[in-house]
Amino acid sequence: MRRWALWMLGMTLAWGAGCRQATRREAAPPPMVPAAGVPPAAPRPETTPGVAPKPARPVAPAPPPKEIVIAWEASLLYLLENGKPIGKPLVINGAQRRYFREAHLGRFVITEKARVWRSNLYDVNGDPLPDRRLAATRGAVMRNWMRLGTGAVGLHYSPAFRFHVKASERHRSHGCYRLSKEDSERVYQWAPKGTPVHVVRSLAGTRWAFLRQHTPPELLPGYVPPTRP
Repeated sequence: MRRWALWMLGMTLAWGAGCRQATRREAAPPPMVPAAGVPPAAPRPETTPGVAPKPARPVAPAPPPKEIVIAWEASLLYLLENGKPIGKPLVINGAQRRYFREAHLGRFVITEKARVWRSNLYDVNGDPLPDRRLAATRGAVMRNWMRLGTGAVGLHYSPAFRFHVKASERHRSHGCYRLSKEDSERVYQWAPKGTPVHVVRSLAGTRWAFLRQHTPPELLPGYVPPTRP
């Protein structure tokens, strides 16, 4: 009798423990609380079974905060901030036609800046240097120098700069873009190293064509002044 009672007691305890374990397995897990400082995960977008979600529309990259556009044919330089021109274009003296190369066109960045720089190609009179080692003493002085890319072309002030209303008469340099003293100072202070510089032959047919609307007509190539009555 005693053995039978102990057997029944053991079966009762085993059955109770099994019920408690099953109840714990069936209970819903507690909600997950994100750790302090960690934002909760974003909900997954709803999708229809068997239908692929629509691809996100591509977002056009924002224009750089500052960039420069040079129209070689017109010998004009534009300063842009957030894709919009600031002020009127600056008249420059670009390369003479015999020195112009297709390699001068394209996108560059300002890689070097110096208040005073000497050319190792031409002397103070604009003649070729016989020896580049003479640049330190006889090279043409280029103030407010800003190199474009890794080549020998840059923006700078030159006493040989001349302002001409006719665009065809502004091509005066060996390849660089000469600025007046005042304009070179403005660009030098405004444009940091790394500023993109876009050089095009003409604004027409490019994404910079809208700049013609911000250009005084008398500065554009082919301008014919109105005749007096």
